[in-house]
Amino acid sequence: MISDESEETDNFNYVGSLVNYEPLVAMSNFKKQEEERRIQLLNQYKSEITPDDITNEVRQIWRRNNSSDKRKRITEKDRREALSCLHRKIKERVQVQLAIEFKENFGEKQSY
Repeated sequence: MISDESEETDNFNYVGSLVNYEPLVAMSNFKKQEEERRIQLLNQYKSEITPDDITNEVRQIWRRNNSSDKRKRITEKDRREALSCLHRKIKERVQVQLAIEFKENFGEKQSY
């Protein structure tokens, strides 16, 4: 009988019994929701890109490179580069939006 009690106490996790897991679970759930929201926003914004947006982005790239006077025709390479730039801008926009939503939900202190 003494050996049974010693086996139970040897296997008992004292630290684990003292940890409050509720904040950890809440934080994990919030991170999952935030990731789902990020993916939703990325897909939404990417689906809203129009051919005019791509054309305008190509022209902005040309202006940055000082080649807008020389070029008239937009190539497929230009379109891919513009789409890549638009995707980068969308990622930045989503990060800013998620940061604003986080501050609205939790204020300045990071409590979940």
